[in-house]
Amino acid sequence: MMSLAHDVPSWLPSMLINAVRSLRQKHTLLSRLHVAYDDDLQGLDAFWHSVWNGPGDYISDLARCHRLAYTSLPDWRHRKYMPQFEAQRLVLPQEVVTRIDDREDQLHRLDGYRAELRQLFETEPGKTVWQAQEAWKDAYEGDNLEQRLRANQERMAVTIQISDFCDHDPCLKLRNDINEQVNRLRQAGNPITAWQPPRRFHGQQMPSNVGLV
Repeated sequence: MMSLAHDVPSWLPSMLINAVRSLRQKHTLLSRLHVAYDDDLQGLDAFWHSVWNGPGDYISDLARCHRLAYTSLPDWRHRKYMPQFEAQRLVLPQEVVTRIDDREDQLHRLDGYRAELRQLFETEPGKTVWQAQEAWKDAYEGDNLEQRLRANQERMAVTIQISDFCDHDPCLKLRNDINEQVNRLRQAGNPITAWQPPRRFHGQQMPSNVGLV
């Protein structure tokens, strides 16, 4: 990889050389973060699509709640560059720092809500209602006609059992908290929205200050 300090004219005063190098380091870091955040947003969209478009959701929202808790989130690519961000946060634009910090807080809250929902599914009521739905679903979708007819007769009772768990707190609150948090992340978009490209300085590329649009 080319050095961050390449093409800095040697005849420049040392103070200016250091300033150019610092600007290039900031530009490189924010460029990489910008790309990583775009990838993360695509991963978040894929997660959301898989949660809300799963098969066999015709009886209740329980399966969606379960996917909200257990479907893996993407490996956040931006976190690869967070050590560099922490090292340079004092010299980066304050608007960028604030947006990145806000996004990290949102991701931590999302992780916390999902962990609470998983814990709820690990309780006895959570295990019982999940097993009841899966048993009903296996019978309803199976090849045994007698079991399918019985499952159709039991549909209302199973639906009520699931609703008692899924459509009341704490499950209802947690699913709403997760929905709201994901929507906030998606609507906020990339915390590094844009920056000015490098300018030319006597035939050399000299980066400008990083800014936001």
